[in-house]
Amino acid sequence: MVAIENDVTLQEHICNISLKRIEQGKWPVKILFWDDIVHSIKSDQTMLRLYYPELYQGHIEVLAEASMDACQKYPTIIQNAHELRKLFFTEAVAQRIEEFLECDPTYGIPLDLTNSANVCVYAIRKLFQRSPMLIDSNSYALINAFLNSLNKYHTANKESDIKEVEKLRKEVIEKYEEIKEESLI
Repeated sequence: MVAIENDVTLQEHICNISLKRIEQGKWPVKILFWDDIVHSIKSDQTMLRLYYPELYQGHIEVLAEASMDACQKYPTIIQNAHELRKLFFTEAVAQRIEEFLECDPTYGIPLDLTNSANVCVYAIRKLFQRSPMLIDSNSYALINAFLNSLNKYHTANKESDIKEVEKLRKEVIEKYEEIKEESLI
């Protein structure tokens, strides 16, 4: 591992060394440049917290503030599915959910978007608490399916199987699109 910019000449040299070692029955070698190291750290929430704890100092405060905001924003019962969908999209837009979903998880998701996704989930759960009579509606079911998919994607181990993580991301996007389509009907 080196803390320098990517260098094609150095990569070629290391590749040649690695090929010779493989021919000799030895382990291959690989070089990791600074960008590779940063990518690895950004892709793993545990490492990100370990190496950049200052990024997480306000995380709990953000969620606490979101809790208060959601309670204040939605003090009354939501009476119909149209209103539920409207408020869902208000939260999704305010918390930049589409931007979050556009991020390539292999390159890491910015912490502010991760926090926004958490805030959005929290606010939508508050919406659900304010709409008990809509639990059997199609809108409620679609939004709930979206939240469940988002939670699976958001908590997936980004390092384990990138194909599985991408499959989860596409599922969330599909669920989001289904809610959009229903609101057009």
